[in-house]
Amino acid sequence: MRYRIWTLTCFVVLLGAAHPVRAGQGPDPFLDTIRTMKRNVAPIACMEAADSGVRRPSRIAGTAFFTTADGEFLTAAHVISDILRGALNAAPAGCAAPVVYLPVTEWPSGSNEFNARWYAFDSGRCVLDQTRDLALCVTRNSPSADLKRTIPTASFDNAPHPDGTAVAFTGFPLNAIQPMTARGHVAMYSSRDELIVDQSAWPGVSGCPVYLVDGRVIGMVIQRGTGDGTGRAIVRTSVAIQDFVVKARPTMKAK
Repeated sequence: MRYRIWTLTCFVVLLGAAHPVRAGQGPDPFLDTIRTMKRNVAPIACMEAADSGVRRPSRIAGTAFFTTADGEFLTAAHVISDILRGALNAAPAGCAAPVVYLPVTEWPSGSNEFNARWYAFDSGRCVLDQTRDLALCVTRNSPSADLKRTIPTASFDNAPHPDGTAVAFTGFPLNAIQPMTARGHVAMYSSRDELIVDQSAWPGVSGCPVYLVDGRVIGMVIQRGTGDGTGRAIVRTSVAIQDFVVKARPTMKAK
C-alpha cells in the first residue's frame, strides 16, 4: 500500500547555500545557471484595480516557466484552478484577469523597485491534467517580441539521476514579487512520474522548475512534505511533463 504524506501546495525556501567561492574549488558553477533560470520564470498573478484605479498584479498564485519564447508556459494545474476560483484571497468571483509578469530588463538585486510588463493569458485556453497536476498555457502576446530580448526556454533532461545529484529550484514564495532560489539534492525517484528532493519549500512556487547545474530541467515542484515528510519537495518528472506537453499542445492550439 502506498502512503502519501504531502499536500498539493509547493513551497520554496531561500537559503544561503550558494557561496560565490568555495574554498579551494573556485567559483560555484550553479550561480550562473541560477541567474539564467531567473529569466525563465514568472509569477502567476491576478490583475486587479487599486484604489487609485490603476491596474496592478496581486495575489501571486504560483510560478510559471517558459517552454517557448513566444509565451507558452508550464505550471501546476492547481495553481490555475486556485487563481480562477479565488481560493487564495477568499474572493468568490475568482480572478477575471490572470497574468504573468516579467521585468523590463533584469530582476534587481537588493530592491523591490523595478519596471515590469504584464502578459495576460486566456485561462480557457489552458490545458490541465489534474491527475498529474500539470498545466500548459500561453500568453496573448509574445514576451520576447515585446521586451525585444529572448526569454530563455526550458531544456529538459529525461534521464533518471542518482540519489544525491545537486539541483536547484526557483519560484515566487509567499507573494514575493521577485524570484527566490533553493538548492537541494535528488533523494529518490518514487516512480517514473515522480521524484523527491531533500529540500522544503514555501507556498507560492508550485509550478517552479527543478534544474541541474547545467540548467537542464528534470522536473516541476508540485507538492510539499508535511508531518514526517516535512523538509521534502515532491516533483513531477520531466518525462511526465514532456508526455503531457506533446498531448496538450494540439488541444491548446485548437481552443
